[in-house]
Amino acid sequence: MQWFTVVLKFSFTVLFWLSAMGASNSLSYSKMQMVIYFFVVMLIGFFVETDITEKVSTAIYQGNLSVDLLKPISYSFLNFTSYFAMKLCIVVFLVVCAIALRFFPAYSAAFAISVFFSLIINFEMSYLIGILAFWTNTVWGISMVNSVLLDVFGGRLFPIELAPSGMQKLCTFLPYQYIFYVPLQILERRATPLLMVGQIACAVVLFLFSRLIWQQGLKHYEATGM
Repeated sequence: MQWFTVVLKFSFTVLFWLSAMGASNSLSYSKMQMVIYFFVVMLIGFFVETDITEKVSTAIYQGNLSVDLLKPISYSFLNFTSYFAMKLCIVVFLVVCAIALRFFPAYSAAFAISVFFSLIINFEMSYLIGILAFWTNTVWGISMVNSVLLDVFGGRLFPIELAPSGMQKLCTFLPYQYIFYVPLQILERRATPLLMVGQIACAVVLFLFSRLIWQQGLKHYEATGM
């Protein structure tokens, strides 16, 4: 059902844009390019989406985090490897499809690396929101706001270059563009080296920041549960 809802959202988005573009197209994207854009966005979404926010926050609320803290392994590393292992099924599926269709896009290696960093960035952002449960009674609202911001500023609803100039400038200061937009720019041969370096730097900064917040959060953890 989760896959079905993602495909349904993709279909509605594409139909909306094709209708909005009409017979004449004054945008920098053709109709086929727009379809391919949102199709790749859908595939990236399958790979990077995570439920780590709910998992971490629930563990903190219910006091179950105490059991994981006793394990001789980093809690974040344990969750990330579990999360990444599930995503490998999608990678295998896409590789098999690419081989069957003989579809190997230009810069496929750079695109794959970029999507991997997208996965890290989205995981760390979701992980950070989950950690906020150390201080708040619920993180549901924050998670919803983050999801909306990702759709708007991450290039999920529309290519960022179609947005007003002020909004485009704002996107450069937010991490959301590195999840969907940057991998697509690499695939379309529009990415600059600075943009690719920025994605890696964003992943590193979020990783370090989440570890800092985690250590601070443990000081507030009482392990009482609900």
